[in-house]
Amino acid sequence: MPRNICMLARALQDAAEVHVVSEADRGGYVDLKASGARHHVVQRLKSSLNPGHLWRGWCGFLGIVQSRPWSLVWLHARLPVLLGRLALALRLWRPAPETRVALTYHGLPFGPGHRSGMAALSRRVEQALLAACPPLDLIFLTVTQKQRMVTAVGASVLRRHRCHVLPNSSDLGPLPQRPDPEPQAAHWF
Repeated sequence: MPRNICMLARALQDAAEVHVVSEADRGGYVDLKASGARHHVVQRLKSSLNPGHLWRGWCGFLGIVQSRPWSLVWLHARLPVLLGRLALALRLWRPAPETRVALTYHGLPFGPGHRSGMAALSRRVEQALLAACPPLDLIFLTVTQKQRMVTAVGASVLRRHRCHVLPNSSDLGPLPQRPDPEPQAAHWF
C-alpha cells in the first residue's frame, strides 16, 4: 500500500499539496519525500484489537484531520477507514463543507471466505456507518466489488454516496525500448 500512495503523491506533486498520515515508516515511504509530500507519523494507527492502542491511534488521527480544512481526505487503510468513518458518524469529526472524504475498499469483510457470523456483523456495521456518515466518495477496485456492496448493504444506503471504480494498477515506468532482433544464428549440420 505505501508504494501506491507514493505513486499517487508523485503523480500529484505539481497539482496538490499531499500529506500522508501513517505509522512510522519501515521503508515503504522512502520515495515519499522526493514527491514533496509531507509525512505525518501517528503511533498506533495500524490495526489492533487493543482498546488503548485504538484510542491513541484514533486521537492521533483526529488531531491531523481536524488540524485544518483539507480539500480531500482519502482514507486508504483498514484502521483509518474505520476510525475516520466512526468519527464522522459520531460527529467527532466535522470536515469543512468543501472537504471531500474518500475511502478505498480493498476488500469487503463479508464476501466469500469470511466466517458467516463475522460477515453478518461486518455487513451491519457497514450499513450503519454508511447510513450515519455524510456523503462520501467510495472507491471500489472492481465493478464486481461495487455490485457486491450494493447487494450487501442495499442501493438505498449507497444512494447518498458517490461510488467510483478505480482499478489497482502498477506504475512500471516507461517500457524499455524494443531491442533489435538478434541476428539469426548460423546453423551447423
